[in-house]
Amino acid sequence: PQPLPYVAPVMGGLRPGMAVCVQGLVPPHADRFRVNLASGPEDEADLALHLNPRFGAEGQVVLNSRFGGQWGPEQCRDLQAFVPGTPFEIVIAVTPQDYRVRDRVGGGWGVLCWSMGAKGAHWVVRGVPKGQ
Repeated sequence: PQPLPYVAPVMGGLRPGMAVCVQGLVPPHADRFRVNLASGPEDEADLALHLNPRFGAEGQVVLNSRFGGQWGPEQCRDLQAFVPGTPFEIVIAVTPQDYRVRDRVGGGWGVLCWSMGAKGAHWVVRGVPKGQ
């Protein structure tokens, strides 16, 4: 397993036809975690895609982007593929129009679409401990 946060460059940036696969295990007492497609490794880098499963009372996946320090409008979806204490798998496919986030749910794949701005040149997976 990779330590978190995991930060890796995508040489040449993400382009249509490419995909990023993220597999992991949601810790049993997780409050939330995030997967970011970012323009660089810095915490304040622009985020072309911010995928943030939130557990507890919220119980939803939030999709968003951040450019120039400004967050865009959130898109919220049901939290089906992410359950504390269980493994997950998501594939983020890049198309000319958007990012297609597929998650493995009950043997099938659900698809979330997020319109893209700038393409991320790095991707970051960060676990956020409960209570933070």
